[in-house]
Amino acid sequence: MDWAEVSKFKDIEVVRVAVNQLNPNERDSRGRTPIMLFVTNRMPVEGIKLLLERNVDLEVEDKLGNTVLKKRSSSSK
Repeated sequence: MDWAEVSKFKDIEVVRVAVNQLNPNERDSRGRTPIMLFVTNRMPVEGIKLLLERNVDLEVEDKLGNTVLKKRSSSSK
């Protein structure tokens, strides 16, 4: 299991397992963190809250210079 898979399942129980087994600040080859993947793949709010409880870094930039907050504002348009 990796964060890309978890973000596509949108299953809160899978997220609950992942946050206890995987690094919540891990970065993929494009520099994206799990919370960035969750926002991009429209994870339910409950899943995002589980990651936020793990004190994820919201200021991390991916290879394009985007943070999760920038991704959120661009996906809501």
